[in-house]
Amino acid sequence: MASFESYNHVLREAGYVPGPPPPGPAEIDREAALQSRCENCDRKGLVFHPYRKAGSYRALAVCLSCGEAIEF
Repeated sequence: MASFESYNHVLREAGYVPGPPPPGPAEIDREAALQSRCENCDRKGLVFHPYRKAGSYRALAVCLSCGEAIEF
């Protein structure tokens, strides 16, 4: 696993910016993040962080307790 800061850096270097995701898949990803548990500290309910870049979308689920993140 990696921290939110490290993922954020990699995504921004690749040209992605934080912002609203496309409607359909994003709602599924947002709900999946809320239902997920952190692999590091076992907290339930990760925060959804979408990124976008010209026709592309990536998202992170971030733990507010320990700062670990996973990419969807």
